[in-house]
Amino acid sequence: MRNARNNSDCLHKKTPVQMRGPGTSKHCITNMAADEGVAIAAVIAAVFLLNKEEDENRETVLDLPNVLAVLYTKERRHIPRITGYVNNVVPAYPLSVFKESFRLSRSTFETLTGMLAGCPELIGGNEGGGRPQVDVSKQLLITLWVLGNQESYRPIAERFNVAKSTVFNCLLRVCNALVNNYRQELIRWPTEEQAVKVMDGFEAMRGFPGVIGAIDGSHIPIKAPRICPENYINRKGFYSIILQAVCNDQMLFTDAYVGWPGSVHDARVFDNSDLLRGIENNPDTYVQGNSHIIGDSAYGLAKFMMTPFRDNGHLTAAQKKYNKYHSSTRMVIERAFGHVKGCFRRLKYLDVEVKNVPLIVMAVCILHNLCIIHEDDIEDFIEGVEEEVNGFINIFPARAGGGEKRNQIMDGLH
Repeated sequence: MRNARNNSDCLHKKTPVQMRGPGTSKHCITNMAADEGVAIAAVIAAVFLLNKEEDENRETVLDLPNVLAVLYTKERRHIPRITGYVNNVVPAYPLSVFKESFRLSRSTFETLTGMLAGCPELIGGNEGGGRPQVDVSKQLLITLWVLGNQESYRPIAERFNVAKSTVFNCLLRVCNALVNNYRQELIRWPTEEQAVKVMDGFEAMRGFPGVIGAIDGSHIPIKAPRICPENYINRKGFYSIILQAVCNDQMLFTDAYVGWPGSVHDARVFDNSDLLRGIENNPDTYVQGNSHIIGDSAYGLAKFMMTPFRDNGHLTAAQKKYNKYHSSTRMVIERAFGHVKGCFRRLKYLDVEVKNVPLIVMAVCILHNLCIIHEDDIEDFIEGVEEEVNGFINIFPARAGGGEKRNQIMDGLH
């Protein structure tokens, strides 16, 4: 669905670029400032003082042209790059190595390359006189490598024989192309016909009826934002942005909502989501045939949201059975998150400006769905269930009719 709205006035200013200071002269002019004007002034001052001393003792003479030559004639450091990796090495990869390297099967990669070929975000020339833009296939390979690994941009740039800035630009261009052109097509709520299959699939797991999707929130670790960083610290003490998602019985995301700061409770994220607006305004579209979403205890009980009984130490046998069936059925969303973070490991820590996080996370959700749709074997990438962060207790009261419906489901379990 849509990214979360900007919830604070103090977000998303541009991070300053760190500049590297000038080199040190061999005539002991050290620790000079990064600003070139300061460096030149320092050199001229040194020459002036030393030439003044020359008049007094005639021992030291510093030649200004030579000093400036030493200061500004920098020996360009040659960074070796891998030539022919994309054209020669990657095509020779066995299927298993290709998938391990780029997180998609080769056939899914080729399909995705064709999908992106005409996207305006990825095509363009060098009208400004610079280098021509990298071809679509190479941009996609770079992006998949970035998302599938946690290494820095420098070795990635060397591997693909491009500049570090090109690596990041490719990442943003491909993510924009995916989100702008394929989010609504690949992340969408089930139609009435699809909903029947989804409910049958969920019920086949453990017998829990009427489930149209499983919902949960996942925290994406990020670097500390420069503006209002305290808003992004979750209960576990790290900076994060929340991804709320709903998936079907096949782990396919049918709704995704990302962008709220990590300090916000899962239930409040849902309360502000377009998904809830859709359920309230168009219930026949979202909860067809008296269906419902299943969520953990962080969410409020409602006719459209089945949650577990709160364990106060006095649950009945029937309530415990309901909770067991509910938990095992809901586990599918945890496995979906396990694939997202296990396959696209960059989401274990996104070291980018906070304004770019929702775009990258949404693009990864689209890639996850492509893997499911094209029946890629994803089991090897699924990691363990992540620990709950902010969904510790429901903060909203139950809605009318939720308790009665839950009791009916409980009584009908076998």
